Amino acid sequence: MRKSLILAASLGAMLISSAAFAASTDATGVIKSINLKHHTVTLAGGGTYVLPGKFDLKPFKNGEKVSISYIVKNKHFFASSVKAI
Repeated sequence: MRKSLILAASLGAMLISSAAFAASTDATGVIKSINLKHHTVTLAGGGTYVLPGKFDLKPFKNGEKVSISYIVKNKHFFASSVKAI
């Protein structure tokens, strides 16, 4: 019973810390380049953001100011949304 409680507490702590790292962050900048083949957007200030394959990047263009919501996973920026501002 005691081992089960310790295991459950350890698992809970790991899940909470993982959730903290998965919190969405926002970046604002000007689009430097768009790669339709790899579904990525690179901002002029740095940072390349990977978008889901179903996301339509065609309405966006280089030089456009955008806000990108993303999470960091394995040192990559995975975007969930891109909005023109």
